[in-house]
Formats: sequence, C-alpha cells, structure tokens
Amino acid sequence: MPFTSYVLRISAFLLVFISGVILASVFFNTAITLIMGAVVLAAFVIAARWIAARREKPVEKYKVSGNTIRRPVTHPHTVETASGSIVREEDHAMEILDDTQASLMFNQTADGVIAIMHDTLQAHSTFLYLCHDDSGECLPQSFRSESRDFIPEKSFRYGDYAPFHQVIQTKESLVMDLREPGTTPVPYYRTAVPVKHLVIIPLMRKGAVLGLLGVDRITDTALTEQEFDAIKQYGRLILLSIQSIDGVYMKNKLRRLSQSLREFSERLSLAGMETQTMICLKEQIQNTLRFDRMHIWLRHGAEEIRLAEAGGSAVYDKESMVRLDGTMIEKVMTKRRRLYISDVTSIDRTSVNSELELNYLASVVVIPICDQDHCFGVLVIEQGQKNAYDVYEVQFLETACNSAGLALARIALDQHLSKNANEGERNTATEEQTFMKNVVSEIHRAKRFETSFSVLVFQVDYVKNIYEAFGVEAGDLALEKITEILKNGIRLIDNLARLSHDRFGVLLVESKRKEAVECAGRILNALESAVIHSGDEEIPLTATVGVVTYGTDGTEADALMHRANVALVNAKKLNERRIACAD
Repeated sequence: MPFTSYVLRISAFLLVFISGVILASVFFNTAITLIMGAVVLAAFVIAARWIAARREKPVEKYKVSGNTIRRPVTHPHTVETASGSIVREEDHAMEILDDTQASLMFNQTADGVIAIMHDTLQAHSTFLYLCHDDSGECLPQSFRSESRDFIPEKSFRYGDYAPFHQVIQTKESLVMDLREPGTTPVPYYRTAVPVKHLVIIPLMRKGAVLGLLGVDRITDTALTEQEFDAIKQYGRLILLSIQSIDGVYMKNKLRRLSQSLREFSERLSLAGMETQTMICLKEQIQNTLRFDRMHIWLRHGAEEIRLAEAGGSAVYDKESMVRLDGTMIEKVMTKRRRLYISDVTSIDRTSVNSELELNYLASVVVIPICDQDHCFGVLVIEQGQKNAYDVYEVQFLETACNSAGLALARIALDQHLSKNANEGERNTATEEQTFMKNVVSEIHRAKRFETSFSVLVFQVDYVKNIYEAFGVEAGDLALEKITEILKNGIRLIDNLARLSHDRFGVLLVESKRKEAVECAGRILNALESAVIHSGDEEIPLTATVGVVTYGTDGTEADALMHRANVALVNAKKLNERRIACAD
C-alpha cells in the first residue's frame, strides 16, 4: 500500500478519536469517555478496512449464459448478458429454441463445466464459444475471467483471430506460447492483457466443429499433459449436454407440430368454403414454420393453376394464373408425391422452362393438396437458407396439405349432395307420391279380389360414407348400380320408387310375407356380391330391408308405410341378414 494512503488513514483515525473524546467528555465522566472513544475508533477501523477490502478485492469472475438458446448442432446461441440484454439475435430463418428446460440444461452444464475448469486449472480466463457456419462466426456462450477487460458480448468471425480460424479449419487442438515474439494478442480483452499461454480445443460432432473451448494463463507455468487431457474431458461433457438438448428440442418440436395439426383439424371442421380452407392452411403454416415465400396454387382447368393464397415476399399476386406445362408442380400434382429441394443450385436450370421455378429460393418444398382421387393444387414453401427444413417439418406440411385436401373434398361433396338433394327432393317427392298412389290402388284391388301384396323398403347403408371415402363419381355410380340391382330383382308387374336419397320402395303385387322376405334376400345377395371399382379399390354395398304385408301389418297405405319404418328399425338391430318385419 502506498505511504500516502497510510498517512491519510492514520490522520482520519486520530480525527475521529479526538472528536469522540470531546463529545463524550461533555456528557460523561472520564472512564466512560475513554470507552466510547475506543468503541468509535474500533468501528471506524472496521469500516475502513471493509471499504479498503472492497476496493482492493480481485475482480469477480464474470459469467455469460443465455436464458434463450438456439439448437447448438445447427444453430448458434443467442447470448444474453447478466443484465438480460440481448447481445446478438440471428436472422429470423434460425428457429430459436424457447423451451426453458433445454435452455437451463445447457446453460447450467456449460457454466458449471467452465467454473470447474477455471478453478481447477488456475486459469486467467476460461471460455466457450459456439460456431455458426452459415454466418462464419464464433458466438460467446459461457466464460470465467479474473480480468475486468474480458469482453463477454464480443463474437468473432472465423478469420478475425487466426488461432480460432486454425482450430476450426484443422479440427485439431492448439497449444500456444504467447511469450514468443510476433504472436498476436488475444482479441477477447479490451486492453492488452499479458497472456502467456493459450489452449483451444474444438468441440466436434459428426465431423463438424460445434464450438471452441479454451483456457489462457498469465503466469509462466504452461499446462501439463494431464491438464490438457482434463480440458478434453470437460469438452466431452459439454458435447453430451448438447446431445441431450437435441433430444429435448426434438421432443418439443414434435409436440408443437402435433398440437398445430390438432388446431388445424379443428379449424378445418368449421370451414365451409374453399377460400376459408385455404386461409386456414396459410395461417396455420405461418404460425408454425418459418419461410420467406409461400404460394398456395389451386387447379384451374386442365392446364392452369390459380394462386389462392400467398405469404411472405410472394412473387405473384392473388388470383394470378400460371400454366402447368413442363413444370415441377405439374409432376407433383400428377404423381401426387411431395418434392423437397434442399439446395436449388443443384437443379439443372437448362431443363427448367418456367419463370415460376427459375425464381425459387435456396430451399423449396412442394406438397400436393389431394384426397384419395383428386389433386386440387399444391403448396409451395421457399426459404432463403439451404437445408431449411428437416424431415419432421416436411411431414407436418404434407399432413396439413392432406387434411386440407380432405376438407376440399368434403366441401365439394357437400355442394354436390346439396345440389342433388335439391333436384332429388323434387324427383323423389314425385316418385314417392306415385308410389303411394300405387299402394292405394293395390289396396283397393286386394280388397276387391281378396288378394295380398307386400311392400319392401330398402335403406342403403353408409351412402354418405361412400361419397366421402371414394368421391362423388363413385358415390353416384354406386347409387346407379343399386337401382339397377333392384330393378333386376323384381318382376315387371312390381313397382320400384326412390323414396329419399338412400331409401327405395318396392311394391310386390300378389306376394305374401314369405315370398316378400325371399325376394328381399335375393336382392341383398345381389347387392353384396356386386363389384363396383373406384380406382384399385372395391366399394362394398349393403342394405337394410323392412318387410310389411297387406292384411298382416295393416290395411291402409299410411299404416303400412309406418309399419315398414318400424320393420327397418328392427332390421338394423340384427347382426346378419338384416331383413325384418314389423312384429
């Protein structure tokens, strides 16, 4: 301690002691005065020593660790200072891992390893930088230092500091003696710190350098071989932590993608129009994945596609038309298989004859929007970064597009059925009235000639399911085939009518119950053995039959039809041979 500092302190002690004595002598006797003076002097000494200790205490070890980190394997870390201010935030194409569990896991492990290394190796500074190949930078993650001049927020480009660049290029450890003339000062200090020894080791995984772990000393003592091996072991601990983060990252990513698909499914169930479905698809992808461009194209005729929705820096305006001739989109729609180009530069541009595809960014995903029979359009997602999407994100896009395709098929089916229902209501109302008139006429004839007749009511099973599963054309074909089988199963004198969308009535003239049940059985056998193809699949046909007979089940037309509906309810309760009477 300088001599002047001692003189100033002693003068201050005497001044305080004399002041205390004078004040005490005014109010107390001599003994108490001396005691109080001693107490005041002791208190001042303690306070002075505490202040001096605070001023002369070595600089506390610093710590930098991010509360929010990026996936270390493919993305750099977002580093935050102890105050919480963000030092660096990479471009929006990098997906930030916002899971608290993973963040704490890595930060605590990295900080703990750095702290142990620093104390064990008696280092001046111990640091961990993470490498980001896309930007060519080393980003600070954690460190301990005995110096206030260590810069916690400073990142380095690979070429800024030759030793860092050498380790990244050679992927080998580096031991430097900085006492040699001509060596470059370390750049992570604000001022020239006399560092004499520096050790840097690369953190390697699958052939790539994920980060740099280093130790420096200002003493003449170089690191021993045992200490060098210890640094390598500490590096392996950090790599194990990164591997654990990968697992947590993937688990949380799959959870988020799954949750997004559930939300999308709920939204689609409420969409009643094509435009609403496309908006739902666009918004769900915007909320889930990062992209630079998004185009959703829908088929417009046989040779063109129309832009239904767009996002990001879209090249085309909504409702723009593009021809399909020779494009990759046409191949995707024809084969109904996804296409992922992780690096557009790998495409032979001489074979591309579409302006749409010449303007693609670095990564492109093209997903068909299909149901089982039709391709309605495609989703095109582009990213300015190569290898922008992993397999799980591509599968998410494919699942979302499949759901959108099924929703479009359902909307088309509902529109078709609604149209047919409006037309069919008029037709079936006429047919039902004619059928009831025939039943009334047959009642009069039965009363006059003392004969009997029967009525069969067929309800075809799962008509709407056939439309939804196999498409509109297959559903219409199934109904035509059912009508044909019913006509072939009855006599010329009998009468057939369509009573509703999925119900048919058969009037069997001069037929008793036994004969009617046998006729219903033959028709059911013909239905079940009928073969209707939709592509490579067969459409199964089944029906339920209610049987009523004049006299046994009633003598009035309304009563007979009511009993026929009761018979249908009874038939539906049967497991096999679903033919039943009302009683």
